[in-house]
Amino acid sequence: MSLALAACGPLVDLGETNAPPPRIYDIAPQGLDSTSTAGLARPLVLLIEEPMTSGILDRERIAVRFESGEIQYLSGLRLADRPTRLVRRSLQNHLAAIDGLTVLGRGALDVPSDYRLKLFLLDFQINAGSGNTEQTRVALDALLLNDRGELVSVERFKIAQDIPAARPAAAVGGLRDGLAAAAEDMRRWLLETLQ
Repeated sequence: MSLALAACGPLVDLGETNAPPPRIYDIAPQGLDSTSTAGLARPLVLLIEEPMTSGILDRERIAVRFESGEIQYLSGLRLADRPTRLVRRSLQNHLAAIDGLTVLGRGALDVPSDYRLKLFLLDFQINAGSGNTEQTRVALDALLLNDRGELVSVERFKIAQDIPAARPAAAVGGLRDGLAAAAEDMRRWLLETLQ
């Protein structure tokens, strides 16, 4: 199988002592839509939990999943934090743009809230297909619970984008764009659900 991934060198960082230090990337989407005037009819407080995910995805590495089921990690780069924390922080920033919605995150579990957003990070990786095809994939399940813990709504947010090759810039950019698109879809869903 000839993949463009081969162009970026070995996928797995073998911990060579003479290797250059890894480049560190933040996946926080840039350019939030601060011009949106959409808001809620009454003020609400939303608590966003850190997403749950598999151990494969919850590392400061970018996973590459092959059709055979093999998983490797891009070498020479690290994420600024675990994907679950990056995703929660990005969603918190996006959803805070909803007028009338106070969004709380890590460290606020004991603060009373009107709603709680429980998240499951299903994909945050590169899928390497046959030939020279690669895709970044971001997928989240979101469960909106009220203040009594009752399920209000469930939605899946799934974004896949073709990338030219799994070089750091393409991989990071694809994941950042996918996360931004999922966060924007989630913002629309919450606005409709909470009205």
